[in-house]
Amino acid sequence: MDRENFTENLTIEGLDLSVCADTFVGNDDVRGVSGGQRRRVTVGEMMQGQNPVACADEISTGLDAAVTRDIVDNIVTFSKAAK
Repeated sequence: MDRENFTENLTIEGLDLSVCADTFVGNDDVRGVSGGQRRRVTVGEMMQGQNPVACADEISTGLDAAVTRDIVDNIVTFSKAAK
């Protein structure tokens, strides 16, 4: 497995998106993933870039504290691993 697929799969697993990995995100016409999953997809997209800084505005809106903590923990883990 190449590095790109490895980090993609690690992100999907880390953000608990395995159950919807092949699901359309959705739009006005198609339901797609849930609101919480949509937030985690957005965070996952940010984590895939090779950017030294990620500005995440309101990533926890509508999520409970446990899910928000999991997302933040994963961001910290990926940041440390990227060093």
